[in-house]
Amino acid sequence: MKKVVISAVNLFEGGPLSVLNDCLFAIENSNEFTEYEFVALVHKKSLFKEDRYKKISFVEFPKSRKSYFYRLYYEYF
Repeated sequence: MKKVVISAVNLFEGGPLSVLNDCLFAIENSNEFTEYEFVALVHKKSLFKEDRYKKISFVEFPKSRKSYFYRLYYEYF
């Protein structure tokens, strides 16, 4: 199974978060992605209704907003 990682540690409010939610909802309700595993890297899991998503797992990084060092670390390592 192929893995798709969605890095969204910088998204926490406004329009970009809405776009991410729409994208995740489209993935969840599509039958075209059955051979993929989706992992979303997020700042805070509480921004998402996890019970709404069965095909997507969330990994929380609460320190990501504290500094750019943490953001770069999460993006590349």
